[in-house]
Amino acid sequence: MYKRNKIGIVIGLASIYSMSWSAGMAATEQQEPLQLQADTIAIRDGDGYMMSRGNIEISQGANRIEADYLRGNRYTGKYDFPGKMMYTYGTGLMKSTDVTYDRRRQEGAATQAEGYDPSGLIYFRGTGVSVHGDTILLKKGLLTTPHAVADVPDYYVTGDNIIVKKGQKITMDNARFWVKHSCVFSYGHYEKKIGGNQQSVPWAVTLFPKPSHTEKGGWGFGGYANFALNEAGTWRLESQYRWSVRSHFAPSVKLSHYSPWGRLRFAYSKETSDNNEDPIWITKFPEWEYQSPKVYLGNTGVFFSANASWGNWRESAARTGRHSGVHGIISHVPWQPWPKAQIQAYAGYRQDWYALEQAQRRDTYMGVVVTQRIHPQAWVTGWYKRHRITGYTPYRFDRIAHPRQTGISFAYAPHKKDVLMYTLARNSDTGALDARIYTWIHDLHAAIMRVTYKQLEGHWEVLFKTKDF
Repeated sequence: MYKRNKIGIVIGLASIYSMSWSAGMAATEQQEPLQLQADTIAIRDGDGYMMSRGNIEISQGANRIEADYLRGNRYTGKYDFPGKMMYTYGTGLMKSTDVTYDRRRQEGAATQAEGYDPSGLIYFRGTGVSVHGDTILLKKGLLTTPHAVADVPDYYVTGDNIIVKKGQKITMDNARFWVKHSCVFSYGHYEKKIGGNQQSVPWAVTLFPKPSHTEKGGWGFGGYANFALNEAGTWRLESQYRWSVRSHFAPSVKLSHYSPWGRLRFAYSKETSDNNEDPIWITKFPEWEYQSPKVYLGNTGVFFSANASWGNWRESAARTGRHSGVHGIISHVPWQPWPKAQIQAYAGYRQDWYALEQAQRRDTYMGVVVTQRIHPQAWVTGWYKRHRITGYTPYRFDRIAHPRQTGISFAYAPHKKDVLMYTLARNSDTGALDARIYTWIHDLHAAIMRVTYKQLEGHWEVLFKTKDF
């Protein structure tokens, strides 16, 4: 039987669903018939032979295959796609050449392929590719993260006999770690866990210095590395460093324990505050910190979280002493009361005790943020915040620059790599203008650049940061 002119037919449940590499997805998709469309379709009922040619589209649920040529047998479940094939599954994508597939064994192979593993954590490219259930094997290839994908990725790992097991681990032989065209590290046999609390980028790559620029630190470079200290990954050593023109060397080393009851951390760190616009740095050591998990109020979307800390702060030789504090906040998942709008409100309480000058500070605060999309490429955001502060802090580091403020920001994205923003903010009590800011955000593929002009202060700020670090 021959059918032509882009005719679609239903082949029933004899699908190629296992190419989704997900047993859960397979169970769902198996209930839906597989649709085949092509310029030419040939099917022999006697022996099960089938052939399709030209603009082939095979779809089942959210999965789709596009190819130019298909041949196989419905009864044996063996198919092959000579030439190029593109396979989309949910938000994932794989491009392959010369694919063969055995439905009964749930196995596939290709001379070469590139795409994303089903977890979305890993981009792969290689030759001698085969798929067995949730596992991808490459005889030779490279792995990187989605943000670094390019002809020559910004950072990547190459190797032989690469095995990627969905959401579990990566293994390979002759591993070599690259930053662009420079090999920075090599290892005979490499294994790494992925998914869960595991970082997806190998530590040998994340630890390698990456350039950055911030207003508080200026131009510099930095890196990080996280290590699991037990099999479950509940104990972790988390470290990072940054060197910059203004802050010089700013390292941090944190020993963390994760549990259903929250995170407990012992740390050494040098950091600057998010609440203060001045480039003021402080060294915290020793520092104990507990962070609770989010506790949700039924199905309302309202949640509560809290943290507590105790340690020693050093802002300068004259400003050194013990600090302890508690902080609780209540908020909710964003509400959508009308089309293309989001509202998020929050309220909290913070109290700090300082050995320096025997000072105390109490801060009861609240705020709301409203975002409205007015065009597919434009949106406006308004906010109000209010801090009611009693007492004081002897450190400049944790002073709040604008305790009571109302503001509005207009944003426009002329295309997908650029965003232009205009922001106005006023003191909620006096009405005085706090800020008039012009911002340009540019996507540099593996990095983000933000250029800001603060008109009231009359100065420019440049932020440059790699996405995955």
